[in-house]
Amino acid sequence: MRRTRSTGRHAASTPDAEIEPWSFSLEELLWADAANPGFPKGQRTLLKLKAGAAATLNAMPYQTMRVADIVKAAGVSHGLFYHYFTDKQAVTLEILTELMRTSDSRYGRIHASTDAFESLYVANTYYLNVYRKNAGLMRAALSLSDEVDTFRQAWNDTVDRWHKRIARAVRAQSSQANILNADADLLAYCLGAMIDQILRQLFVQQNPYLRQLALDQRHLAEVLSIAWFRATHGRDPTPKQIEACRALKMTAQATA
Repeated sequence: MRRTRSTGRHAASTPDAEIEPWSFSLEELLWADAANPGFPKGQRTLLKLKAGAAATLNAMPYQTMRVADIVKAAGVSHGLFYHYFTDKQAVTLEILTELMRTSDSRYGRIHASTDAFESLYVANTYYLNVYRKNAGLMRAALSLSDEVDTFRQAWNDTVDRWHKRIARAVRAQSSQANILNADADLLAYCLGAMIDQILRQLFVQQNPYLRQLALDQRHLAEVLSIAWFRATHGRDPTPKQIEACRALKMTAQATA
């Protein structure tokens, strides 16, 4: 089921709303809240600082980010920063915690389809777009995991919840005779690591060779999902299943 470039579907020409409705840019959510006149002034200032930090992390690595960069992006005074946060690590930890909470909550809204391949495809498309829209924050999460024990544990807990959902789906959609059922949790981690490495190369390291291979978000989600389906079912999805996902219009009810 090789897809050629003649499809003409590229990431730049495919609006996010047409891909799936659940993913988000935390930076955009924070800026929107910061502009909400219904929030008290102090809360809007806090949100500006968090949005400024998210914008800065999306533009540069955590290691090189300075408080001066954050307040410039936020449009507030340098001294005001320290009214809310002790240092750049404190604000980064707060927005990364919010990223985990929001991504976990939105992922929970995606209901498994009765079709096993579609379930993989929709979930992978969601995660791909969350990573793409928050690539700088995902990069920062790796740095903070090395530096802060409590954050590393919280990050690991979130990752474990995601993988346990994957493992439950593997067991539910496989026959009892499937030899990998007993190792479904480990398999889920292996498959998750595959996707994380691909997305890190694509959106953080911006590997130009990989960028040439991944034609658009749906193409990448399709290839990842086929590999995942092979690993969990021991066969390819049918052409009908693949074509159905290519034509899928994802809405909040699409997989209910």
